[in-house]
This record gives sequence, structure tokens and C-alpha cells, in this order.
Amino acid sequence: MKHALITGGAGYIGSHMAHLLIEKNYRVTIIDDLSTGFRENIAPEARFVELNLCHQTHTVQAITELQPDVIFHFAAKSLVGESMQQPWTYIHENCLMTQNILAAMKQVQCKHLVYSSSCAVYGKATISPIPEHHAHNPLSPYGESKSMSECMIQAATSEWGLNAVALRYFNVAGCGHNPLLQERHEPETHLIPNLLIAVKNEQTFTLYGTNHNTSDGTAIRDYIHVQDLVENHAVAGEKLLNAAWGGWHAFNLGSGHGYSVQQVLATVEKITRKSIHVQICPPRAGDPPKLLADTNLWLKKTSQHASRKNIHAIIQSAWCAFTSE
Repeated sequence: MKHALITGGAGYIGSHMAHLLIEKNYRVTIIDDLSTGFRENIAPEARFVELNLCHQTHTVQAITELQPDVIFHFAAKSLVGESMQQPWTYIHENCLMTQNILAAMKQVQCKHLVYSSSCAVYGKATISPIPEHHAHNPLSPYGESKSMSECMIQAATSEWGLNAVALRYFNVAGCGHNPLLQERHEPETHLIPNLLIAVKNEQTFTLYGTNHNTSDGTAIRDYIHVQDLVENHAVAGEKLLNAAWGGWHAFNLGSGHGYSVQQVLATVEKITRKSIHVQICPPRAGDPPKLLADTNLWLKKTSQHASRKNIHAIIQSAWCAFTSE
């Protein structure tokens, strides 16, 4: 039985990953400091280690004891807007966690890493859809931290034989079968959960930016269902473990289709049968007007489609989880 270590496994994406790998008969260990994750998200079949990965000695000790076959590294501070207010914290902590994990992996000769990266590494794209070879020009400290972490990982693949896959997410949303694992952040900054909160609590929704150079003036994003996302992570992990892939690889994960904020809002209103009162504000710093994934490389290498790519299905799953409380 292969042993998978999941950092950030009490969070939204990491907890979906843990449940999926358990279904696939992996032995799973979760490391999380519970600063943004939730103890109730932790799969009961998983071993749990409460640990702040910014502490190098403790990180090396834990990974030395655990001896995982593959590490899925999700742990990070992940709010773009917050990173504009806390640039040092984001770059320091996200890069330090990656550095400490790499140091531990080198020491114990664990050579398989799947890294949770982001389309934020690209910044304002000059090509759309964005291919993996697009230059990194992040607009936020969050994006900077992801790009810098990728550089460290790629250096490790060159110097000491690490095999690694960086998966650059576009916008992740929706929920799997377990409603406990729904998306929830404090503060919540992501579009779909904020729209659902506005519907449920009859609150005003703040729409940031209506003068973008897009069809309806609102920002366009590429959405991928969280279940598709973690299934793609499992594929990447299996490619590494089976020695099908070696060295450094980076892939976009998205649906390859963009939806504007206005289109997402209209879909939420249709699914919930509720009207949303909207307050318009200027665009947030660090938010590019359009992010659309070129996913052809991933499809070519894996033949994996985002099977739940329809925005209606993504929002429906999130709303079902949201109203299950």
C-alpha cells in the first residue's frame, strides 16, 4: 500500500484529496496546523499530524518518521487580496514551507512531489488561453510565492533527483459528495461561495470591477470542479510513482472555458431561484481581467478531461453542500 502525505489536508482542496486517495487504497497522512483548515474535514482513516511547516526541524523530523512515498503539497496562505496587504508574510511563509518540505524530502530520499501551484504565477497574460510556457509575471505576493516555490522545486529536480509535478490551478469551486468539505475561508474572498452566502443570508453582493476589457465588463475566470482537480492530482501522483514521469513537469488545470462574474451570478440566481442585490466597486489590486487555461498539454499527457466542467454543475454541487447544514 502506497503512503501519501498531504500537507494542508484539513483544508478545502486537501481534504478532498485525502478522501479520494483513501478510496484509492492509499495509506494517508495529513499534516496541517489548522490555522485555516478544519479538524472535522480530516478523514477518520487518515493519520493526522498537527504541525506548522514553517518550522524546519519539526518538518524534517515528521517526514523522516513518516517516510512517505509521495507528497501532495497543498499547505499555503492562499488569499490574493490578503497577500496585497501582507506581502512579506505570504512570500516568507509559503516559500519557507516549500523549502522545508524539500529539505526533508532530500534527507529521507522521498523523490515524488505533486505541488499545488496557481495560474496567479502568470499575472496579466499576453496570450489567451494561457499555455504553460507563458512567462511568469505575477501581480500579487501570493502569485510571487507560488512562482518562487516552483523555482525551488525545479532546482531540486535538477540538482538531487526530485521528480515533481506543479499543477497550476485556475479557479477551483464546487464540492464532492461530502458536504463537510465545502469551500469556506475566513474571510471568504472567492466568487461562488460569496454569491451563495449573499443568497442564503439575503445580503448585498460586492462586484469588483465592471469596466474590464471583456464582453460584459466583468472579469472572466476558468472554473474547475474540486473533484476533477483532485482526481487529476491522483493521476499526477501515480505517474510519478510508476516512473512514467521523471524530473520537472508543470501543467495547467482548468476547464478551458471562461465565465464572467456576471454569467456566474446569473447561474447562481437560476439555481437558487433568488435575486441577488449587487453593489459595484472598483477592481481589486492584483486581479487580472481574464484568466483562461490552455489545458491541451495535460490532455495530451494524460487523456484526462474535466468531466464536471459545466459551470451549472459546479455551482449546483456547491449549493447542495451549502444548504445541507
